[in-house]
Amino acid sequence: MVGVAGCRKEEIRVYEIPKEDLPQPPVAQASSPTSPAARPAGPETVRWTLPEGWERLEPTQFRVGNFRIPAPDGGEPGEVSIVPLPGRAGSDLANVNRWRGQVGLPPVTEQEMNELARPVSIAGQPAKLFEFAGNHPTEGDPVRMLAAILRRGGTAWFFKALGPDRLIAGQRTNFLALLESIRFEGGPTGAPPATAAAAAGGSSPPGAAATDWPAPEGWRSLPPGNMQLARYALPGPEGQAPEVSVAVLGGDGGGLLANVNRWRRQLGLPPIDEAGLSGAVAPVENGPAGAHLVSLENPDTGRAMLAAVLPAQGQTWFVKMTGSPEAVKQARESFLTFIRAFPHGR
Repeated sequence: MVGVAGCRKEEIRVYEIPKEDLPQPPVAQASSPTSPAARPAGPETVRWTLPEGWERLEPTQFRVGNFRIPAPDGGEPGEVSIVPLPGRAGSDLANVNRWRGQVGLPPVTEQEMNELARPVSIAGQPAKLFEFAGNHPTEGDPVRMLAAILRRGGTAWFFKALGPDRLIAGQRTNFLALLESIRFEGGPTGAPPATAAAAAGGSSPPGAAATDWPAPEGWRSLPPGNMQLARYALPGPEGQAPEVSVAVLGGDGGGLLANVNRWRRQLGLPPIDEAGLSGAVAPVENGPAGAHLVSLENPDTGRAMLAAVLPAQGQTWFVKMTGSPEAVKQARESFLTFIRAFPHGR
């Protein structure tokens, strides 16, 4: 529902945290469900005022707010998103370093992150604002990002503007106006508000940041994809090196069978049923408690996958390596070394 006030539009969105007993979407495209204690009694209404000149786009699976900023010269537009993720959704440091990778900047330490953070207020609660300028990691064009983190009532809210450097720099005032216009109604009224300590990036909870999980020697960090905490290129010939991605979801992440069949589809393999699951999944030898390993290969496409499923204190971590069958086979021990070093499952 959209209300119009002058040249500025008030947007109203209803956000409802998904229940844990519902099937979850694919790992690389999913938000994690919150714990029952953090789940609001009813849906939460989010209101904002759309800055003049911004264009409203249809919400997506994760974006309750989705906007385009047209470039005055008809060039590449900017994009703005409002994304709520139940639970912690990674530590502030993990998210900041993921964003920095998206604009071609190196990671920072927690102390450096706190020095970069600007305190702001969103809906009367403390939040943190960041601004990063760099170059697109693959295209090399100057890019800029404005991003804010609000932790409220068991949900992490992420507000982000990304696009060409000059365009986003010129929209700083509008982005701040968007943050100032945010209002919440309903939802987690009984949950405690985010504290200043939490907004400042307190201690990381179980299953927080991939930065707490050092990668093996030789693994090269890449900018994470959507909903990934980390992504790596492993040693190997150019164009043939396998890649590893790390993601985390709440609860069981949709269940083992659903994830195995999704990975099988990605390789062009037919699905299996519960009876076939026992032959496709094995425990990780000397690995974290409850960890399972899935090995898949499609000779017809020349693609293989090794995936680990790691439950830990109400969350499920998914670590996936893909590449040619030979490359995946050669990197297997390095992958298992990484899995056995999982810091949250013991």
